[in-house]
Amino acid sequence: MISMKNGISILAGKAELAVILGSGMSPLEDQISARELISYSDIDILSVPTAKGHPGRILLFQTVEGDSVYLFAGRSHLYEGVSMEQAGGGVFLASKLGCKRVLLVNAAGSLRSDIPEGSWLAPSGLVAFPFRQEGYGVAVGSPARFTRRSFISRSFRRRIIKVAREAAVPVHNGTLMWNAGPCYETPAEARAALKVGADAVTMSIMPELAAALNVGIETAVLSWITNYTPNVRGKSISHDEVLKKGEKARRMLFKMLDKL
Repeated sequence: MISMKNGISILAGKAELAVILGSGMSPLEDQISARELISYSDIDILSVPTAKGHPGRILLFQTVEGDSVYLFAGRSHLYEGVSMEQAGGGVFLASKLGCKRVLLVNAAGSLRSDIPEGSWLAPSGLVAFPFRQEGYGVAVGSPARFTRRSFISRSFRRRIIKVAREAAVPVHNGTLMWNAGPCYETPAEARAALKVGADAVTMSIMPELAAALNVGIETAVLSWITNYTPNVRGKSISHDEVLKKGEKARRMLFKMLDKL
């Protein structure tokens, strides 16, 4: 049961698409004119993010074409001490608001030199590593390799790629690995990720994809490649650097949202 304090019900039924923004993406809210704005603290099912760059607000705005979109500025991660349900709360709420689709936008590190920094990845599958089975009764296979293509809508993903092409935004294909964080990958962990078929790695979206599977809402993912993992380039990266690299990505995302 979602408790909607302070009138969040005013948002219900006003958009069919929700976009949940990750690290470096939330300043996009400053580039749009929002009709409504609600804090995560006003919704019981949403935990207020503690990670820097995740302000925790929901905005309703109109694209150039006149379509309304829910914009979730920030998310919570398991490493912040929340449950799987809380980390996937944005998707649960989007479903309750009447959305038919949710686009998950996140930062990721590339495991491959041919998926460069400063580009987008539209993953077709997910590898969960380390293995986790808790939450939502999701059926799983081998602990060493947990790939569920059904997490990501093929038709919605194709639409994302088409829109990116129309907006002249290059998008790579591949498989995304999820790690609970908060530490960045060691060289050995990066090599292990490659061995199980991953092309990039992130600390977010797995709980949200599980939530989407649970409520039956179409979901696709766009991952902004902020850095190479240490198996490709030995240089380490900090969270502050990830946030700084979001400006170019926000411009590209804004172009895609108008067409989407």
